[in-house]
Amino acid sequence: MSIILFRLSDQKPLPRMKRIRNRVYLVSGITILVCLAGIVLVSIPALKESMKSYRPVFWLESLAVFAFGTSWFVKGKTILKDH
Repeated sequence: MSIILFRLSDQKPLPRMKRIRNRVYLVSGITILVCLAGIVLVSIPALKESMKSYRPVFWLESLAVFAFGTSWFVKGKTILKDH
């Protein structure tokens, strides 16, 4: 959602704040994808046992939720709204 849907616009050229919001959406979306890939990676049995004490799935999920929440707040214009 953050990478594709939130960045859609029918305005040409994009206003300055929309360009900034689009960067936030892109970074948030990439962060979510990296966290998902990290969860898959730490689920590999060889890594799972060695990293168990660090609780990587918890931290990666938390980071992904924070990234999504940030993009949602920006989309709702709670932060980075137009002037």
